[in-house]
Amino acid sequence: MRYGTAVILLLIATTLSSLNGVFVNSFEGMTDWQIVFWRHLLVGIAMFTGLLLVYRRRFAGALKSQGWVGLGGAFAFGLSTLLVTMAQHHAPIADVMFVLASVPFLTALLAWLILREAIHTITWFGLTGASAGIIIMVLGNLGSGNMTGTLLGVGAALMIATFAVILRWGKAIDMIPMFALGCFIAAAIALPFTVNDLWFDSRHLPLMLVWAAIISPTYYALFVISSRYIPGG
Repeated sequence: MRYGTAVILLLIATTLSSLNGVFVNSFEGMTDWQIVFWRHLLVGIAMFTGLLLVYRRRFAGALKSQGWVGLGGAFAFGLSTLLVTMAQHHAPIADVMFVLASVPFLTALLAWLILREAIHTITWFGLTGASAGIIIMVLGNLGSGNMTGTLLGVGAALMIATFAVILRWGKAIDMIPMFALGCFIAAAIALPFTVNDLWFDSRHLPLMLVWAAIISPTYYALFVISSRYIPGG
């Protein structure tokens, strides 16, 4: 795949992922943990079903090929999606998206530290600017109701950058199963916090299915494919 094609796929994935905040705020009456549990359970089921249809007899082998790299990526991904969902419930979407805009620069920094990938000068400037912006936002939200959401967003950005580097590290492996496993991990983390209030208004089900079974699996797959051809710095 050409670099330009990979960039286009990444832009499509990013655009689709930017809809997450809209979906989260559409589920009126649902708690953070309910949204995290149901969204990730359904995404995990949808992705595993798709993988079974695609791989068939090779499905077990695809899971085994993930190894420790895939397992680490699954945990990082599961935590990142959990933190993003909760951040978007505790702070304005614009604030969360501003923090998440630092992900490419954090990814470049981690890729430089771990994979020894070179960082271009312009990326260093971007990293400095993103860091300054986040610090200003955190200081500005001290004592406000948005502080929790901002900190959750920062944690999410770090986790997203971590699993993006893991994707680069394991680019020789088909890492799409990592996303499915990560979704089940996020759902498992959320379950104890929502087990006594598991069910939600059935009016939300169609929108939840669109988000979990179509939008999310699509941009996860595009993110994996494009990450193999785009350097971290």
